[in-house]
Amino acid sequence: MYRSILSGLVAILGQVVAEPMNIIAVVTDDQSLWSVGCYGQSDIETPHMDSLARDGAKFTNAFVNAPVCSPSRATYLTGRHASELEITDWLTGGQSKKLGLSKKFVSWPEVLRRKGYTTGLVGKWHLGSADAYKPGANGFDYFVGNLSGGWSPKKNVFVNQHGEMKEYPGFSVDITTDLALDFIEEQKEEPFALLVHYREPHAPYGPMPQQDEEKTKGLKPKLPDYPGLKPHTQKLMRDYLTAVASVDRNLGRIIDKVEELGLSENTVVMFTSDHGYNMGHHGLRFKGNGYWLVEGKNGCRPNMYESSLRVPLLVKWPKVVKPGTVIEAETANVDTFASVLGMLGVKEVPKNQGYDFSKLLRGEKVDSWREGVFGQYHMVNDAKHSMRMWRKDGWKLVRHYRVDGKDELYHLKKDPSEARNLYGNAEYARIQKELQSELDAKMEALGDDPSMKPVQAR
Repeated sequence: MYRSILSGLVAILGQVVAEPMNIIAVVTDDQSLWSVGCYGQSDIETPHMDSLARDGAKFTNAFVNAPVCSPSRATYLTGRHASELEITDWLTGGQSKKLGLSKKFVSWPEVLRRKGYTTGLVGKWHLGSADAYKPGANGFDYFVGNLSGGWSPKKNVFVNQHGEMKEYPGFSVDITTDLALDFIEEQKEEPFALLVHYREPHAPYGPMPQQDEEKTKGLKPKLPDYPGLKPHTQKLMRDYLTAVASVDRNLGRIIDKVEELGLSENTVVMFTSDHGYNMGHHGLRFKGNGYWLVEGKNGCRPNMYESSLRVPLLVKWPKVVKPGTVIEAETANVDTFASVLGMLGVKEVPKNQGYDFSKLLRGEKVDSWREGVFGQYHMVNDAKHSMRMWRKDGWKLVRHYRVDGKDELYHLKKDPSEARNLYGNAEYARIQKELQSELDAKMEALGDDPSMKPVQAR
Protein backbone atom coordinates (compact mmCIF):
# COMPACT_ATOMS: atom_id res chain seq x y z
CA MET A 1 0.00 0.00 0.00
CA TYR A 2 2.77 2.42 1.02
CA ARG A 3 4.60 1.85 -2.25
CA SER A 4 1.56 2.41 -4.47
CA ILE A 5 0.59 5.58 -2.62
CA LEU A 6 4.13 6.97 -2.64
CA SER A 7 4.72 6.25 -6.32
CA GLY A 8 1.61 8.23 -7.18
CA LEU A 9 2.44 11.30 -5.14
CA VAL A 10 3.50 14.46 -6.89
CA ALA A 11 5.43 17.18 -5.13
CA ILE A 12 4.11 20.73 -4.98
CA LEU A 13 6.50 21.85 -7.72
CA GLY A 14 5.36 19.09 -10.03
CA GLN A 15 8.24 16.72 -9.44
CA VAL A 16 7.33 13.07 -9.00
CA VAL A 17 8.48 11.63 -5.69
CA ALA A 18 10.98 8.87 -6.37
CA GLU A 19 9.79 5.37 -5.58
CA PRO A 20 11.92 3.79 -2.84
CA MET A 21 14.32 1.07 -3.95
CA ASN A 22 14.39 -2.37 -2.39
CA ILE A 23 17.58 -4.34 -2.03
CA ILE A 24 18.18 -8.09 -2.11
CA ALA A 25 21.73 -8.84 -0.97
CA VAL A 26 22.86 -12.41 -1.60
CA VAL A 27 25.94 -13.68 0.22
CA THR A 28 27.30 -17.16 -0.40
CA ASP A 29 29.71 -18.97 1.90
CA ASP A 30 33.22 -19.87 0.76
CA GLN A 31 32.61 -18.94 -2.88
CA SER A 32 35.61 -18.08 -4.95
CA LEU A 33 35.89 -15.61 -7.78
CA TRP A 34 37.11 -18.41 -10.04
CA SER A 35 33.89 -20.43 -9.59
CA VAL A 36 31.65 -18.07 -11.61
CA GLY A 37 31.20 -18.20 -15.36
CA CYS A 38 31.50 -14.46 -15.98
CA TYR A 39 34.85 -14.54 -14.16
CA GLY A 40 36.20 -17.37 -16.32
CA GLN A 41 34.76 -20.64 -14.97
CA SER A 42 33.98 -23.00 -17.86
CA ASP A 43 33.45 -26.41 -16.23
CA ILE A 44 29.96 -25.45 -15.06
CA GLU A 45 27.41 -22.88 -16.13
CA THR A 46 26.26 -20.08 -13.83
CA PRO A 47 23.66 -18.35 -16.02
CA HIS A 48 21.92 -16.41 -13.25
CA MET A 49 25.09 -15.05 -11.66
CA ASP A 50 26.24 -14.18 -15.16
CA SER A 51 22.92 -12.41 -15.84
CA LEU A 52 23.64 -9.94 -13.06
CA ALA A 53 26.90 -9.05 -14.79
CA ARG A 54 25.15 -8.82 -18.15
CA ASP A 55 22.28 -6.69 -16.86
CA GLY A 56 24.30 -4.72 -14.33
CA ALA A 57 27.89 -4.40 -13.15
CA LYS A 58 30.75 -6.79 -12.56
CA PHE A 59 33.54 -5.77 -10.19
CA THR A 60 36.83 -7.38 -11.17
CA ASN A 61 38.86 -6.36 -8.12
CA ALA A 62 36.55 -6.95 -5.18
CA PHE A 63 38.21 -8.09 -1.95
CA VAL A 64 37.27 -8.95 1.60
CA ASN A 65 39.19 -7.52 4.53
CA ALA A 66 39.35 -10.82 6.44
CA PRO A 67 39.62 -14.25 4.79
CA VAL A 68 37.26 -16.21 7.10
CA CYS A 69 33.55 -16.13 7.88
CA SER A 70 32.70 -14.24 11.07
CA PRO A 71 35.03 -11.22 10.84
CA SER A 72 34.26 -10.78 7.16
CA ARG A 73 30.51 -10.93 7.71
CA ALA A 74 30.73 -8.45 10.58
CA THR A 75 32.68 -6.03 8.38
CA TYR A 76 30.17 -6.48 5.55
CA LEU A 77 27.32 -5.39 7.81
CA THR A 78 28.99 -2.53 9.70
CA GLY A 79 31.72 -1.00 7.54
CA ARG A 80 34.16 -1.53 10.42
CA HIS A 81 37.28 -3.69 10.58
CA ALA A 82 37.64 -6.91 12.55
CA SER A 83 39.92 -5.44 15.20
CA GLU A 84 37.37 -2.67 15.90
CA LEU A 85 34.57 -5.21 16.16
CA GLU A 86 36.66 -7.62 18.28
CA ILE A 87 35.70 -10.51 16.02
CA THR A 88 38.99 -11.59 14.50
CA ASP A 89 38.40 -15.26 13.60
CA TRP A 90 35.49 -17.55 12.86
CA LEU A 91 33.36 -18.16 15.95
CA THR A 92 33.07 -21.64 17.43
CA GLY A 93 29.85 -22.66 19.13
CA GLY A 94 31.32 -21.89 22.55
CA GLN A 95 32.72 -18.54 21.47
CA SER A 96 29.36 -17.56 19.92
CA LYS A 97 27.74 -17.64 23.36
CA LYS A 98 30.20 -15.06 24.70
CA LEU A 99 31.07 -12.96 21.68
CA GLY A 100 29.31 -11.61 18.62
CA LEU A 101 28.24 -8.56 16.68
CA SER A 102 27.48 -5.80 19.15
CA LYS A 103 24.71 -3.35 18.37
CA LYS A 104 27.01 -0.52 19.42
CA PHE A 105 28.34 -0.89 15.86
CA VAL A 106 25.31 0.02 13.79
CA SER A 107 24.62 -2.21 10.77
CA TRP A 108 23.28 -1.01 7.45
CA PRO A 109 20.07 -3.05 7.94
CA GLU A 110 19.56 -1.13 11.20
CA VAL A 111 19.97 2.19 9.37
CA LEU A 112 17.42 1.06 6.78
CA ARG A 113 15.03 -0.15 9.46
CA ARG A 114 15.11 3.34 10.98
CA LYS A 115 14.28 4.72 7.52
CA GLY A 116 11.11 2.65 7.27
CA TYR A 117 12.39 -0.45 5.52
CA THR A 118 11.33 -3.93 6.58
CA THR A 119 14.58 -5.84 7.03
CA GLY A 120 14.98 -9.59 6.76
CA LEU A 121 17.70 -12.23 6.89
CA VAL A 122 17.38 -15.87 5.86
CA GLY A 123 20.13 -18.46 6.18
CA LYS A 124 23.48 -18.16 7.92
CA TRP A 125 24.28 -15.71 10.72
CA HIS A 126 27.55 -16.84 12.48
CA LEU A 127 27.87 -13.62 14.46
CA GLY A 128 26.87 -14.74 17.94
CA SER A 129 24.13 -16.87 19.50
CA ALA A 130 23.45 -14.90 22.70
CA ASP A 131 20.40 -12.62 22.62
CA ALA A 132 22.58 -9.49 22.54
CA TYR A 133 24.24 -10.65 19.31
CA LYS A 134 21.34 -12.15 17.37
CA PRO A 135 19.96 -10.66 14.15
CA GLY A 136 17.07 -8.97 15.95
CA ALA A 137 19.54 -6.94 18.02
CA ASN A 138 21.40 -5.89 14.89
CA GLY A 139 18.80 -4.40 12.61
CA PHE A 140 16.59 -7.25 11.42
CA ASP A 141 12.80 -7.33 11.73
CA TYR A 142 12.70 -10.90 10.45
CA PHE A 143 15.09 -13.84 10.70
CA VAL A 144 14.86 -17.54 9.96
CA GLY A 145 18.07 -19.50 9.66
CA ASN A 146 21.03 -20.92 11.51
CA LEU A 147 22.99 -18.95 14.09
CA SER A 148 26.08 -21.14 13.73
CA GLY A 149 28.76 -21.32 11.08
CA GLY A 150 27.97 -24.56 9.33
CA TRP A 151 25.53 -27.41 9.11
CA SER A 152 24.64 -30.34 6.89
CA PRO A 153 23.21 -29.39 3.50
CA LYS A 154 20.26 -31.71 4.16
CA LYS A 155 19.70 -31.43 7.92
CA ASN A 156 18.04 -28.12 8.57
CA VAL A 157 16.85 -27.08 11.99
CA PHE A 158 16.35 -23.34 11.70
CA VAL A 159 15.51 -20.85 14.41
CA ASN A 160 13.37 -17.76 13.96
CA GLN A 161 13.39 -14.28 15.44
CA HIS A 162 11.54 -15.47 18.53
CA GLY A 163 13.85 -18.38 19.30
CA GLU A 164 11.42 -20.98 17.99
CA MET A 165 13.08 -23.94 16.28
CA LYS A 166 11.68 -25.85 13.34
CA GLU A 167 12.98 -28.70 11.22
CA TYR A 168 12.66 -28.20 7.47
CA PRO A 169 12.79 -31.28 5.21
CA GLY A 170 14.86 -31.07 2.06
CA PHE A 171 18.00 -29.22 1.05
CA SER A 172 19.23 -26.10 2.78
CA VAL A 173 19.91 -24.29 -0.48
CA ASP A 174 16.27 -24.72 -1.58
CA ILE A 175 14.80 -24.04 1.86
CA THR A 176 16.74 -20.79 2.23
CA THR A 177 15.37 -19.70 -1.13
CA ASP A 178 11.81 -20.73 -0.21
CA LEU A 179 12.04 -18.53 2.88
CA ALA A 180 13.41 -15.66 0.80
CA LEU A 181 10.56 -15.95 -1.70
CA ASP A 182 8.00 -15.95 1.11
CA PHE A 183 9.53 -12.75 2.51
CA ILE A 184 9.50 -11.01 -0.88
CA GLU A 185 5.87 -12.01 -1.46
CA GLU A 186 4.81 -10.75 1.96
CA GLN A 187 6.72 -7.45 1.70
CA LYS A 188 6.04 -6.62 -1.96
CA GLU A 189 3.93 -3.57 -1.11
CA GLU A 190 6.49 -1.98 1.21
CA PRO A 191 10.18 -1.04 0.83
CA PHE A 192 12.32 -3.92 2.03
CA ALA A 193 15.91 -5.04 2.47
CA LEU A 194 16.42 -8.81 2.31
CA LEU A 195 19.73 -10.54 3.00
CA VAL A 196 19.95 -14.10 1.69
CA HIS A 197 22.90 -15.91 3.27
CA TYR A 198 23.41 -19.35 1.73
CA ARG A 199 25.52 -21.98 3.52
CA GLU A 200 26.63 -23.20 0.08
CA PRO A 201 29.19 -23.93 -1.29
CA HIS A 202 30.65 -24.45 2.21
CA ALA A 203 31.87 -27.96 3.05
CA PRO A 204 30.41 -30.52 3.17
CA TYR A 205 29.62 -29.71 -0.44
CA GLY A 206 26.90 -32.29 -0.79
CA PRO A 207 24.58 -33.88 -1.24
CA MET A 208 22.88 -31.34 -3.45
CA PRO A 209 19.46 -31.65 -5.11
CA GLN A 210 19.36 -34.27 -7.85
CA GLN A 211 18.81 -31.75 -10.63
CA ASP A 212 22.10 -30.07 -9.68
CA GLU A 213 23.99 -33.35 -9.22
CA GLU A 214 22.98 -34.26 -12.78
CA LYS A 215 24.67 -31.13 -14.13
CA THR A 216 28.11 -32.30 -13.00
CA LYS A 217 27.74 -36.06 -13.26
CA GLY A 218 30.93 -37.43 -14.80
CA LEU A 219 32.58 -34.00 -14.83
CA LYS A 220 36.37 -33.96 -14.57
CA PRO A 221 37.00 -30.32 -13.73
CA LYS A 222 40.27 -28.55 -14.28
CA LEU A 223 42.50 -28.22 -11.24
CA PRO A 224 45.11 -25.61 -10.34
CA ASP A 225 48.57 -26.35 -11.64
CA TYR A 226 50.17 -27.24 -8.33
CA PRO A 227 52.45 -30.28 -7.91
CA GLY A 228 51.43 -33.21 -5.73
CA LEU A 229 47.73 -32.54 -5.24
CA LYS A 230 46.00 -35.47 -3.57
CA PRO A 231 44.02 -37.76 -5.92
CA HIS A 232 40.64 -36.92 -4.41
CA THR A 233 41.07 -33.20 -5.21
CA GLN A 234 39.18 -33.58 -8.48
CA LYS A 235 36.16 -35.09 -6.74
CA LEU A 236 36.25 -32.30 -4.16
CA MET A 237 36.31 -29.76 -6.97
CA ARG A 238 33.40 -31.43 -8.75
CA ASP A 239 31.32 -31.51 -5.58
CA TYR A 240 32.19 -27.88 -4.85
CA LEU A 241 31.13 -26.78 -8.33
CA THR A 242 27.89 -28.75 -7.96
CA ALA A 243 27.08 -26.66 -4.88
CA VAL A 244 27.87 -23.48 -6.84
CA ALA A 245 25.50 -24.61 -9.59
CA SER A 246 22.82 -25.21 -6.97
CA VAL A 247 23.20 -21.69 -5.64
CA ASP A 248 22.98 -20.34 -9.17
CA ARG A 249 19.71 -22.17 -9.85
CA ASN A 250 18.25 -20.75 -6.64
CA LEU A 251 19.47 -17.26 -7.44
CA GLY A 252 17.44 -17.64 -10.61
CA ARG A 253 14.35 -18.42 -8.54
CA ILE A 254 14.80 -15.14 -6.64
CA ILE A 255 15.31 -13.12 -9.82
CA ASP A 256 12.21 -14.74 -11.35
CA LYS A 257 10.09 -13.93 -8.27
CA VAL A 258 11.15 -10.27 -8.39
CA GLU A 259 10.15 -10.11 -12.06
CA GLU A 260 6.88 -11.97 -11.45
CA LEU A 261 5.85 -9.44 -8.81
CA GLY A 262 6.73 -6.47 -11.00
CA LEU A 263 9.51 -5.34 -8.66
CA SER A 264 12.46 -5.55 -11.04
CA GLU A 265 12.68 -1.84 -11.80
CA ASN A 266 12.87 -0.80 -8.16
CA THR A 267 14.98 -3.61 -6.67
CA VAL A 268 18.76 -3.68 -6.42
CA VAL A 269 20.16 -7.21 -6.53
CA MET A 270 23.68 -7.54 -5.14
CA PHE A 271 25.62 -10.82 -5.14
CA THR A 272 28.90 -11.61 -3.39
CA SER A 273 30.63 -14.06 -1.03
CA ASP A 274 32.01 -13.77 2.48
CA HIS A 275 35.52 -14.58 1.20
CA GLY A 276 37.39 -16.53 -1.45
CA TYR A 277 38.42 -20.17 -1.50
CA ASN A 278 41.22 -22.55 -2.39
CA MET A 279 40.72 -25.92 -4.02
CA GLY A 280 44.26 -26.91 -4.78
CA HIS A 281 45.29 -23.26 -5.25
CA HIS A 282 48.69 -22.89 -3.57
CA GLY A 283 48.30 -26.56 -2.64
CA LEU A 284 45.56 -25.69 -0.14
CA ARG A 285 41.92 -26.31 0.62
CA PHE A 286 39.65 -23.79 2.37
CA LYS A 287 40.36 -20.07 2.87
CA GLY A 288 42.64 -17.99 5.14
CA ASN A 289 42.92 -20.98 7.43
CA GLY A 290 43.87 -23.21 4.49
CA TYR A 291 44.91 -26.81 5.04
CA TRP A 292 47.37 -28.64 2.83
CA LEU A 293 45.89 -30.68 0.00
CA VAL A 294 49.28 -31.97 -1.12
CA GLU A 295 50.78 -35.41 -0.62
CA GLY A 296 53.25 -35.39 2.25
CA LYS A 297 52.08 -32.10 3.74
CA ASN A 298 49.68 -31.68 6.63
CA GLY A 299 48.30 -28.98 8.88
CA CYS A 300 47.24 -25.39 8.46
CA ARG A 301 48.91 -22.86 6.19
CA PRO A 302 47.56 -19.45 7.32
CA ASN A 303 47.39 -17.13 4.34
CA MET A 304 46.07 -13.99 2.74
CA TYR A 305 46.44 -15.18 -0.82
CA GLU A 306 44.45 -13.55 -3.61
CA SER A 307 42.37 -16.72 -3.93
CA SER A 308 41.32 -16.35 -0.27
CA LEU A 309 40.51 -12.64 -0.50
CA ARG A 310 39.04 -11.99 -3.94
CA VAL A 311 35.30 -12.48 -4.34
CA PRO A 312 32.64 -12.09 -7.00
CA LEU A 313 30.74 -8.84 -6.70
CA LEU A 314 27.81 -8.34 -9.06
CA VAL A 315 25.23 -5.56 -8.83
CA LYS A 316 22.06 -5.10 -10.85
CA TRP A 317 20.72 -1.59 -10.25
CA PRO A 318 17.96 -0.88 -12.77
CA LYS A 319 17.75 2.50 -14.46
CA VAL A 320 21.12 3.49 -13.00
CA VAL A 321 23.81 0.97 -13.96
CA LYS A 322 24.45 0.52 -17.65
CA PRO A 323 24.15 -3.18 -18.57
CA GLY A 324 27.50 -4.88 -18.98
CA THR A 325 29.38 -2.36 -16.85
CA VAL A 326 32.82 -3.55 -15.70
CA ILE A 327 34.39 -1.82 -12.69
CA GLU A 328 38.12 -2.39 -12.25
CA ALA A 329 38.63 -0.14 -9.22
CA GLU A 330 39.60 -1.98 -6.04
CA THR A 331 36.74 -2.42 -3.59
CA ALA A 332 36.50 -4.27 -0.30
CA ASN A 333 33.60 -5.57 1.73
CA VAL A 334 34.19 -2.82 4.29
CA ASP A 335 32.65 -0.64 1.55
CA THR A 336 29.29 -2.43 1.60
CA PHE A 337 27.85 -0.31 4.42
CA ALA A 338 28.42 3.04 2.73
CA SER A 339 27.62 1.69 -0.73
CA VAL A 340 24.24 0.14 0.07
CA LEU A 341 23.15 3.35 1.79
CA GLY A 342 24.48 5.28 -1.20
CA MET A 343 22.46 3.17 -3.64
CA LEU A 344 19.30 3.62 -1.60
CA GLY A 345 19.77 7.36 -1.21
CA VAL A 346 20.37 7.45 2.55
CA LYS A 347 22.24 10.65 3.32
CA GLU A 348 22.93 10.33 7.04
CA VAL A 349 25.63 7.67 6.98
CA PRO A 350 27.04 6.74 10.42
CA LYS A 351 30.78 6.39 11.00
CA ASN A 352 32.38 3.64 8.94
CA GLN A 353 35.70 2.78 7.30
CA GLY A 354 34.43 2.15 3.79
CA TYR A 355 34.21 3.90 0.44
CA ASP A 356 30.91 4.40 -1.36
CA PHE A 357 31.14 2.41 -4.58
CA SER A 358 27.61 3.48 -5.58
CA LYS A 359 29.43 6.46 -7.12
CA LEU A 360 31.30 4.08 -9.41
CA LEU A 361 28.06 2.32 -10.29
CA ARG A 362 26.50 5.66 -11.24
CA GLY A 363 29.45 6.36 -13.49
CA GLU A 364 30.40 9.47 -11.54
CA LYS A 365 33.90 10.84 -11.79
CA VAL A 366 35.64 10.04 -8.51
CA ASP A 367 38.72 12.17 -7.91
CA SER A 368 39.94 10.20 -4.91
CA TRP A 369 39.60 6.48 -4.42
CA ARG A 370 41.32 4.11 -2.02
CA GLU A 371 45.10 3.90 -2.25
CA GLY A 372 45.28 0.31 -1.11
CA VAL A 373 43.42 -2.63 0.41
CA PHE A 374 43.96 -3.43 4.07
CA GLY A 375 43.50 -6.93 5.49
CA GLN A 376 43.49 -8.49 8.95
CA TYR A 377 43.44 -12.04 10.21
CA HIS A 378 44.13 -12.36 13.95
CA MET A 379 43.84 -16.13 14.35
CA VAL A 380 42.37 -18.04 17.26
CA ASN A 381 41.18 -21.48 16.18
CA ASP A 382 43.53 -23.08 13.65
CA ALA A 383 46.89 -21.45 14.32
CA LYS A 384 48.40 -18.51 16.19
CA HIS A 385 49.31 -16.23 13.31
CA SER A 386 48.37 -12.57 13.45
CA MET A 387 48.45 -11.42 9.85
CA ARG A 388 48.11 -7.93 8.41
CA MET A 389 48.10 -7.10 4.73
CA TRP A 390 48.58 -4.02 2.59
CA ARG A 391 47.91 -4.38 -1.13
CA LYS A 392 48.75 -1.44 -3.37
CA ASP A 393 49.76 -0.72 -6.97
CA GLY A 394 50.27 -4.36 -7.83
CA TRP A 395 52.27 -5.14 -4.69
CA LYS A 396 51.22 -7.08 -1.61
CA LEU A 397 52.86 -7.12 1.81
CA VAL A 398 51.73 -9.73 4.36
CA ARG A 399 53.14 -9.61 7.88
CA HIS A 400 52.90 -12.57 10.27
CA TYR A 401 53.36 -10.77 13.56
CA ARG A 402 53.24 -13.62 16.08
CA VAL A 403 55.25 -16.13 14.02
CA ASP A 404 58.82 -15.57 12.88
CA GLY A 405 60.11 -16.09 9.36
CA LYS A 406 56.75 -16.17 7.54
CA ASP A 407 56.45 -12.61 6.19
CA GLU A 408 55.61 -12.22 2.49
CA LEU A 409 56.04 -9.71 -0.33
CA TYR A 410 54.66 -10.30 -3.82
CA HIS A 411 54.85 -8.34 -7.05
CA LEU A 412 51.39 -9.24 -8.29
CA LYS A 413 51.78 -7.69 -11.74
CA LYS A 414 54.71 -9.98 -12.52
CA ASP A 415 53.73 -12.83 -10.22
CA PRO A 416 49.91 -13.06 -10.04
CA SER A 417 50.06 -16.61 -8.64
CA GLU A 418 52.11 -15.37 -5.65
CA ALA A 419 54.74 -18.04 -6.21
CA ARG A 420 57.84 -15.93 -5.50
CA ASN A 421 58.16 -14.40 -2.04
CA LEU A 422 60.37 -11.30 -2.25
CA TYR A 423 60.32 -10.37 1.44
CA GLY A 424 63.79 -9.50 2.66
CA ASN A 425 65.18 -9.31 -0.88
CA ALA A 426 67.55 -6.32 -0.97
CA GLU A 427 66.46 -5.47 -4.51
CA TYR A 428 62.98 -4.64 -3.23
CA ALA A 429 63.92 -3.06 0.10
CA ARG A 430 62.56 0.34 -0.88
CA ILE A 431 59.09 -0.88 -1.86
CA GLN A 432 58.97 -3.14 1.20
CA LYS A 433 59.75 -0.19 3.46
CA GLU A 434 57.12 2.00 1.78
CA LEU A 435 54.43 -0.64 2.10
CA GLN A 436 55.36 -1.28 5.72
CA SER A 437 55.13 2.42 6.51
CA GLU A 438 51.65 2.65 5.00
CA LEU A 439 50.56 -0.52 6.77
CA ASP A 440 51.83 0.86 10.09
CA ALA A 441 49.88 4.08 9.53
CA LYS A 442 46.68 2.19 8.81
CA MET A 443 47.07 0.03 11.90
CA GLU A 444 47.85 3.04 14.07
CA ALA A 445 44.74 4.85 12.83
CA LEU A 446 42.64 1.84 13.81
CA GLY A 447 44.39 1.26 17.13
CA ASP A 448 45.22 -2.20 15.82
CA ASP A 449 47.80 -4.09 17.91
CA PRO A 450 48.67 -7.44 16.28
CA SER A 451 50.52 -8.61 19.39
CA MET A 452 47.40 -8.50 21.55
CA LYS A 453 45.79 -11.72 22.72
CA PRO A 454 42.59 -12.11 20.63
CA VAL A 455 39.36 -11.33 22.45
CA GLN A 456 37.92 -14.72 21.51
CA ALA A 457 40.75 -16.45 23.37
CA ARG A 458 40.66 -14.36 26.55
